[in-house]
Amino acid sequence: FPSHDNANSYIFELSAHERLVTFSTSKANGEKLTYLVQFDLLNGSFVLLDEFGNELSLDSEEQDWLMKTASEAFVRLKKRSLSAEFDDISLKGKTGTFDIGQPTMKGTQFNHDYTNFTIKGAGAFMGVVDYKGSIFHLGISIGRGHTHTSSTPGFPTSPVVPTS
Repeated sequence: FPSHDNANSYIFELSAHERLVTFSTSKANGEKLTYLVQFDLLNGSFVLLDEFGNELSLDSEEQDWLMKTASEAFVRLKKRSLSAEFDDISLKGKTGTFDIGQPTMKGTQFNHDYTNFTIKGAGAFMGVVDYKGSIFHLGISIGRGHTHTSSTPGFPTSPVVPTS
């Protein structure tokens, strides 16, 4: 028989006293990298790790799934909450719906590129808005010169009458 040691072996361990089931691999025989898979039956958890620090884990009691890269990007699904952190996101689909009660978006720049879009509801723009194109209110262009029929300030604004 060839000699065996932990450095060149795949190890599958069933530990009833520690309540762990563990499988780990080696790179001693030309494998590209090492992995560790462990079920912690005492604490109700599961983890898959590679030698770079990439991780997939589950804490069953907490209903907590975590997928994390070695560069610290992550996606976490915990009960009914989803959180993620990464440098870049790309979503593509034929249709989609975002139904979020009170969304908050933060950033240094916000770009949209649509052929058509509709915004329903009331709101306000705060800060500087540089708008290029046409804006219509009740079929009347308010992006060109116009006057208000009264000087009453406030919301809702007074009716708009085109000047040209």
